[in-house]
Amino acid sequence: MEIVKHADTLQRLRVFIGIVVLLVLLSGSQVQSYAQTNDLTPGSSWILQDQLFYSGKSTLNSKAKTELNQLGRYLEARPDLQIIIEGHWDNSLSEEKAQIISEARTKVVKNYLVKNFNINPDYIKTVGYGSLRPLVNNNTNESKIKNRRIEITSLTSYTSKPVTKDSRAINCAAYLALLDGAVQTKAPWDVDFLKGRYQQQIYEQHKISVFFRSRSALRLKDGSMIRMFSNSRITFNGSQQAADYPNLEIGKGKVEIDLLPSVVRKQFVIKIPNGEIVMFGSKAAINVETINDSLYVLFSLFKGNARVNINNTVLNLNEGQGFMTTGIHSPVKVQSIPNEPKPILPLDNQTVSSGSTVFSWVDTSYVTLFEVSKKNDFKSFVIQKQTPGNELGINLASGTYYWRMRHIADNGLESNTSEPRRIFVTSEYISHRLVEKNISKAFEEGAVAKLELNVPKDTVVKEKIFTLKGRTDPGSKIFIDNYQLKTQNLSGVFAQKMQLDKGKNEITVRVRAQNGLENSKVILVDFEPPSRFKFFIMTGALFPASLKHHDYGFQFYAGTDYRITDHFLLKGVMGMGALIAQPEAYGKSSGGNELTSTITSDLGLVFVLFPNQGFTPVLEGSFGLMFWNRSTTPVFSQSSLHRVSLSPSIGLGLKVKVSDRYFSLGGYYRDFRHLDEKLDLNTLNKNDSVVEVRLGFWM
Repeated sequence: MEIVKHADTLQRLRVFIGIVVLLVLLSGSQVQSYAQTNDLTPGSSWILQDQLFYSGKSTLNSKAKTELNQLGRYLEARPDLQIIIEGHWDNSLSEEKAQIISEARTKVVKNYLVKNFNINPDYIKTVGYGSLRPLVNNNTNESKIKNRRIEITSLTSYTSKPVTKDSRAINCAAYLALLDGAVQTKAPWDVDFLKGRYQQQIYEQHKISVFFRSRSALRLKDGSMIRMFSNSRITFNGSQQAADYPNLEIGKGKVEIDLLPSVVRKQFVIKIPNGEIVMFGSKAAINVETINDSLYVLFSLFKGNARVNINNTVLNLNEGQGFMTTGIHSPVKVQSIPNEPKPILPLDNQTVSSGSTVFSWVDTSYVTLFEVSKKNDFKSFVIQKQTPGNELGINLASGTYYWRMRHIADNGLESNTSEPRRIFVTSEYISHRLVEKNISKAFEEGAVAKLELNVPKDTVVKEKIFTLKGRTDPGSKIFIDNYQLKTQNLSGVFAQKMQLDKGKNEITVRVRAQNGLENSKVILVDFEPPSRFKFFIMTGALFPASLKHHDYGFQFYAGTDYRITDHFLLKGVMGMGALIAQPEAYGKSSGGNELTSTITSDLGLVFVLFPNQGFTPVLEGSFGLMFWNRSTTPVFSQSSLHRVSLSPSIGLGLKVKVSDRYFSLGGYYRDFRHLDEKLDLNTLNKNDSVVEVRLGFWM
């Protein structure tokens, strides 16, 4: 019985201890939410509690000195770190008073830090939020004490964005995407360099050091890549466009930059020793070295454009160009970089025997950097070797490999890297069944033969004859709608003219490479013949050639042309205009100038020299009637109509296509054969003429 009582008492004691432990844990977790972190790394805040100030005031009490001295020493050891001090209050005061006292407390903290420590005051921002951002509900006195607080978080160096929000790390600009060997990083909140971590978040003013025989890479938030090689050091400042700071600073070493198009970033600014490079494109390699106290800078631009300011020299570079300097005072000039390598053998996805495999390519450079990897990301290499000539034999064991190359000129400028090729190496006898097996494996992994076409999946054309162009692997068989092409360029380029039917034309293109891989694409080409009728408007200036007592005038036309053939158009025009007439034109000896208004109707034939082109000369002849009258009286009234004339004309002009519209500019000679002799334009000759300059627009 005693044993039972003792067991019951022990069980109750265990329950009591469990409840106490649970309460402690719950209490501890509640405290942990507001506990002092004592660091300003992303995701952390330094919180100064209300107890460090005199009650209801912005004056520091004696307890604050220890806490602020610790914060001051922390900031003093990190001179690149920028912070924001945010003041908060409870709801016991009006919002205006709460904001005033919360802001006053932040300034007191800033003044203490600046006065007692070697801290740049420009690196400290302050703001008071009053009671707008409570930490907990203001239901109890304890919760109000928690809301009366000072929060300190770190900021990015240039854009001043916080790196901490709601206890989370935010506003990073890149990630470490590759760690191969010894790589160290140093952020503004770090005292010294630390070992880099894969997928580590990288912020503004983040320094990265890559040591001997090591590599690393940054993947920007938009997917762009910055690759760093052996013995390099950079400072990354972010990927967004800004006019007052560089996106990247290169201290030394080789860096490759591969940018994706971004609507935010219009340019990428790179600071280098004694200069700056602004990239308006996507891909380049930069090498900064110091040899025998001389600074060497090499820049190879693979894609896009760039503006360079170095050694007080400004250069504008286009794709395929670069430069090299050999000192801070050496002349700098634009040079061509080597062409991208063109691999020959083995073909992509080809099966080869194990042992010695010979790789070959078109040789256009001083030396070739040859790389083989077991993965297409080339994060590690089976072999990486610089070799002269145009072939290299390598012993490879069985397996799947990827290979690529780049050319390096004797001045150090580089070409873009070739697209990687995949090969299957086997120790088995290369039978048809084995090749088919590897081809099936390639298809399972998504590999297909190369097939690039010059049109998207759907396109609309206006011409009946359509030229389909494309590129494949050299030696591939090409089928268009099951018809095999017999002619093909050795580079793999092909072109085939096709006659289209009106409406949608479905075209199937299929290729079969020498390694057995296939690919096919179906495109829809919509043939919409242009309308035979086109409407236009014109305006022109009139200059009398033999028309007496008239100075100059203007004319407006509206009309349509009808396409008889591609070279000939039938044209109909109606127009109205006016000529400034001297008094003598109406039999007067004196008085002011008047207007002779005209109405014109023409029917003509137009010859187009180069139809369906963007820029073509045209020759035009027309015949029509012109009605002359005074502008001050109603048109065609018996008193206003002065003369009716036959009006032949001839002209020469230029027609320009802009998008789907046409514009024209031409000169015309118009003659008049007057039919009515009873009218009072006494000074007009029987035959008169004018010269016209016309500007037209086709709708």
